[in-house]
Amino acid sequence: MDFFERITAFVDRHQLIPAESTIILGLSGGPDSVFLVHYLLSLQATRQFHLVLAHLNHGWRLSADHDEQFCRELGEQFGLSFISQHARDFIDNAPWTGSREDQARSMRRLFFASLAAQYPNPRIALAHHQDDQYETFFIRLMRGAGLQGLRGMTPQAEQYIRPLLCIRKEEILEYLRTHNLAFVIDETNTDAVYLRNRIRHQILPALRACDHRFCSSFQQTIANLGEADDFCTELAEKTLTKLSTTIDDATWINFTELLQLHPFLQKQVLIRWLCTANVPFVPSQGFFHEILRFLQQPQGGTHHVHRRWLIRKQQNRAAIEHG
Repeated sequence: MDFFERITAFVDRHQLIPAESTIILGLSGGPDSVFLVHYLLSLQATRQFHLVLAHLNHGWRLSADHDEQFCRELGEQFGLSFISQHARDFIDNAPWTGSREDQARSMRRLFFASLAAQYPNPRIALAHHQDDQYETFFIRLMRGAGLQGLRGMTPQAEQYIRPLLCIRKEEILEYLRTHNLAFVIDETNTDAVYLRNRIRHQILPALRACDHRFCSSFQQTIANLGEADDFCTELAEKTLTKLSTTIDDATWINFTELLQLHPFLQKQVLIRWLCTANVPFVPSQGFFHEILRFLQQPQGGTHHVHRRWLIRKQQNRAAIEHG
C-alpha cells in the first residue's frame, strides 16, 4: 500500500468524505495544509466532491500578507475556489482567555463555521497529523485533562475531519521534498515561548531517542484511550436516559439518583446532559464541582452554568433552561 493509498484507506474507514460533499480545507500555506491540498486533488480523480480553500489572515506576523498571497496563488494554480478573511472580523466573538493560541483557534472556528453555512453538505478539513496528536496529548496531560481530553483528536468531530491523523510529519515533509513542492514557514513554530513548541522540539525527540517503539506504542495508547472513552460515553448516555423524565416539554433528571453514582460517572452524565442541551462550557473540575455542590444543597433554586444557561432544581429534579 503506497502513501496516498494508506491515507485513503483511513479516510474510507472513518467515512470522512461523503459523495457530493463540499470540503473546506483550512489552508495556512504551511507544509501540512499544502500537502493536504495535493492529496485531496489526487483523491478527486476517483471521488466526487467540491474543494474550497479557506485562509484566515491573523495579521500577527510580518509575513501574514505574504502567506495569504501564497495561498491565493496556490488556489489559482489548480483552479480552486479560494476564500480569505482577516481575523479582526471575528475577534469580538473570540474573547481573550489569556492564551493567544486559544484565541486564534476560536477565530478560525468562527471563520470556518461562517463558510460551512454557505455550502451544501460541508466538511471542514484540517491538516493535523500524528505528531500533532502527540503534542496535543502532552499539552492536555499537563493541564490535567480527563479521559476524553487524553484520547486526543478524532478523525471526525461534527463537521471537522482530519484525514492525515494516520501519517507522520516526517512523511509529509519527505513527500514535499521529493516532489519539489513549495510551502511557507511560520517562524513562530520554533519559538520556545509556546508550550506546543517546547513539546515538539524537546520532549518528543527525547522520547523517540529513548525507545524506537515510541510512535507505534503511542498510537496504540491513543486507540486504547479512545475505546475507553467511547465505552464511558455510551454508559453515560444510557444512564442519563434512565435518570430523565419529560414533563410539560421540559426534560428533568433525578439528581438524587445522579448523586448516588460513582463520582467519575457523575461527571460523564453531566457532560452528556449539558451537551444534549447545547450548553457551551469548558470542562474543568471546578465547573463540575460547582454544579454538584448546587445539586447537593437542600433548597431549590437556580445555578448559572453560562451567561445564557442555568440549571433549575425543585424537589429531586433538575432541568437546564435557556435564560
